[in-house]
Amino acid sequence: MATRDRTPSSVDGHYADFFGAIADMAPRLVHLHYGICEAVAPTPWSGLRALASGPAALLDAVWDAGQVASLPPGSRGLDIGCGLGGTSLELARRFGLDMVAIDQTRSQVRRAHQRLGRMKSGRGVHMAHATGTALPFADRSFDLAVTIEVVFHIADKRALFAEVARALKPGAVWLLVDQENREPSQRVAGLFHFAGPGEIADLAGAAGFAVAREVDVSAGVARWMKTYAAMAAPAWQAALVPLAFARGGPALARRYLRGIRTYERLVLENARRTGLAGEDARERGAIRELRLHTQRCLEDGRVAYKIWVLRRG
Repeated sequence: MATRDRTPSSVDGHYADFFGAIADMAPRLVHLHYGICEAVAPTPWSGLRALASGPAALLDAVWDAGQVASLPPGSRGLDIGCGLGGTSLELARRFGLDMVAIDQTRSQVRRAHQRLGRMKSGRGVHMAHATGTALPFADRSFDLAVTIEVVFHIADKRALFAEVARALKPGAVWLLVDQENREPSQRVAGLFHFAGPGEIADLAGAAGFAVAREVDVSAGVARWMKTYAAMAAPAWQAALVPLAFARGGPALARRYLRGIRTYERLVLENARRTGLAGEDARERGAIRELRLHTQRCLEDGRVAYKIWVLRRG
């Protein structure tokens, strides 16, 4: 079946299941977003360290860009598309913010709630099931909003920007971290809806935001992405099966393998349809090839990975 024939809900479900299995294999994992690093890791072991530390390094860059440390403790923040809750956890623990973390996937909300509870460090983080385009909060409820790699999953970006603007207090800041493509808006695999050049700034202006800062961190993400691609090689994927078995027995190992196969198939179908992969992509690993393609696009400017600091008027 071609990717274009899949419903968005089925694609989202496969994607969530895959990363859910990864999360269950790594009980202390709290970040599922990209990272940055200063140099490409030369060995597999240094690569694992870079892969683990990269997301936290990205968050440091986001907090610096948005001057989060200047917010008074107890300020109220909204984390849209919270995933495993790591961003909210960092904001609550490090800066003393009162965080509300939402995700549109119920299983993800349950997993994040359980994980933060086990870590005994989730105080100040309140989990809820909700979508960014229909926020269940009163007007002017928050001092800060954060979206890390969320906007490129949302097709109706105007609705998202309008809702975030409604929920933020005047003068509040939205830290938006996402990908911007050189080409016009693109829909990929029914899952990604990439913004075109200048689209984020245009949407922000139309919703009543001023762009206070726009920081391009593409070079650091490209270096990290090369390591991320190496970890998606078929040999590495196979090597993680014993870990899945050790963490959760045959059921988790099956979930991991099913998730890998489905995700590989979705990526391969889209890559072949768009001309980004040939017949040998399956042997090289479709997920690996996609990540290497993203790395090259970041390096040559076809894609930019940016931090936008948007201030509510």
